[in-house]
Amino acid sequence: QEDEKAARTFDEVYPEAVAATASVRQWKSEKHAAQWTATLRTYASPVIGQMPIDQITRDDILRVLRPIWTEKPETASRLRGRLERIFSYAIWRGDYTHSNPATFKGCLDMILPSVSTISEVKHQTAMTIEEAIEVAEKLWIKGAISHLAVLFGLLTALRAQEFVLARWE
Repeated sequence: QEDEKAARTFDEVYPEAVAATASVRQWKSEKHAAQWTATLRTYASPVIGQMPIDQITRDDILRVLRPIWTEKPETASRLRGRLERIFSYAIWRGDYTHSNPATFKGCLDMILPSVSTISEVKHQTAMTIEEAIEVAEKLWIKGAISHLAVLFGLLTALRAQEFVLARWE
């Protein structure tokens, strides 16, 4: 039984971990599981897929992440989190007997720069006051409840979630 567990490969374990994660997180759409599976199949499987999961090390995780870490930081960050979750699942199942090799803090952060330092943040430019007045006038003229809600948000500088669910009382 123990030999059977130790012989399980990454590719044998990760679909179970994805299914368990989907069940626990109560994903509302199949798209989430498909995204998880696609990134794991594209980036992790070619590198570590056939390795016995208990033999995978931090260096193996780095071989998966390094090629995309600076080129595709958002994808790399999501992939790293998914790998961490898979290894947490494998630890819980007893398939992996070491510390999680995909943990960022205290492990990979010693080698990889934080995604926030390598990815450029692009903020939306704010409207000028003239543009805001023009938009506000158009929203007022249209008068539909949805247009008035947007106008209310514009005038109060609230986020939609803060006022859409508001009650009159």
